[in-house]
Amino acid sequence: MTKLSIFYSNEADKYFDERYYLEVHIPMSVKLQGTNLKAVQVETAWAHAPEEVQPPYVAICHFYYETPDHFFTAFLPHRDILEKDMEHYTNIKPLIQMSDVRLDSLQGITIQNAQQ
Repeated sequence: MTKLSIFYSNEADKYFDERYYLEVHIPMSVKLQGTNLKAVQVETAWAHAPEEVQPPYVAICHFYYETPDHFFTAFLPHRDILEKDMEHYTNIKPLIQMSDVRLDSLQGITIQNAQQ
C-alpha cells in the first residue's frame, strides 16, 4: 500500500478553513482521483488540547493507493488543480510525505496490559 500524507503545520498568522477542506476540497480530490484512490483519511488538531501542548499540525490528510503506479495515475494528472484550490482554504505551505504502509492492523501482535 502506498500513502500520500499532507501535513498542514500549526503556525501563527496562518489560516486553515476546515469546513471548506472537508466539504469542498476533499470531495473534489476524491472525485478527480477516481478508483485508483483506495481510501482517504483526514485528521484535525484536537480542539481541547491544553495550551502548553498545542498540536504541531492543524490538519493531516492521508490518501491511500494500492501501488505507487496507482498514485501516479490518480494524483499527478490533477496536481495543478488541487494545488490551485489550496488558496481557498489555507495559506500554509504543506509538508508532503510518500510512504509504503508496512503495518496497518494489530493482527498477530500481542498487546500486554501496562499494569501487569
